[in-house]
Amino acid sequence: RGLPCIGSSAGGIPELLAGEDLVQPGDPVTLTTKIKEVLNNPERMWEMSKRNLEKSKMYRLNIMHAKQREFLLYLRDITKERIATDA
Repeated sequence: RGLPCIGSSAGGIPELLAGEDLVQPGDPVTLTTKIKEVLNNPERMWEMSKRNLEKSKMYRLNIMHAKQREFLLYLRDITKERIATDA
């Protein structure tokens, strides 16, 4: 959606957000500080929004389907090779 976003450094979130937009899980004080920093800096919010919109384009359905297909074909091929080797 092209919005600024702050997230935790857990799971897959660091793949999506810049390091300066991350906080450690379970740290509400740092989260509060980060939110205030962003709200008080409209230019930063704009840059975050632009960066997040660009990053989101990598996760469009057609792109994800192509990556999934490529992965599944790889699994098929590697499985065939291993079965042939074991036979």
